[in-house]
Amino acid sequence: APGEARDDPTADPHVPDDRDRDRDPGHGGDGAADAASSRPRPTEDPQARGPRSSGPHGHGREPQPPSPRAPAARDAAPGDPGPAPRTSTRREPTPARRVRATDRPWLEIGGDRYPLVHALTVLGRDTVAQIVVPDANVSRRHSEVRVTSDGPHLVANIRDLGSMNGTWVNGERVTSARLQAGDRIRLGQTEIVFHAGRK
Repeated sequence: APGEARDDPTADPHVPDDRDRDRDPGHGGDGAADAASSRPRPTEDPQARGPRSSGPHGHGREPQPPSPRAPAARDAAPGDPGPAPRTSTRREPTPARRVRATDRPWLEIGGDRYPLVHALTVLGRDTVAQIVVPDANVSRRHSEVRVTSDGPHLVANIRDLGSMNGTWVNGERVTSARLQAGDRIRLGQTEIVFHAGRK
C-alpha cells in the first residue's frame, strides 16, 4: 500500500536493525554502560582488612600505645616543711690518740736520753741493736724492752735474751720483769735508769 514501508527482501532477518540495537540494552553502546552501572557492588568488610600501617608509605610497625607519663611532683602546700631529711645512725670512729715521743717511756744511759719509740727495743753491743751499749761485758743481743698499751697507759717489760752476764733490775737478776718508774737496770758494768714517761 502506498505510504507503508516495505520489507527489504535482501535484508537478513537474523541481523538486528539499528533501531533494535538502540532499544536492546543487552547489546553494546550506552545501554551496556547503564547496565554495568546499575549492578550492585559488593560491600567491603572493614574487619576483613588487616591492620593499617601508621607509616608514611603504608608499611611499618603497628601503632604503639602512648607510654604512661610520670606523675608530676606534688607542690608543697604553704607551711608544709616537706619530707624530713634522713639521719645517719652510723657513729664515726673516734680517732686514735697520737702518742708523742715525750709521752713514751725512755731510758737514761750515761746522762743521755733514749726514748722507747718502738714496740720492741733491743739493747746490746752489736751495732744492729736499737740501743747500742758499748760495754765489753754486754752481749751482742743482751736484752729487750717491750712496750704495750694497758688502757690509757703504756707498760714496759724487760726480758733477758740469754746473755752471759745476765740482766739485773734493782740489784736482782731477772729473766723478765715489769719496769716501774725509777727502776735501775744493770747490763754488764752499765747502769740504766727507766722512766715511765708522761701518763
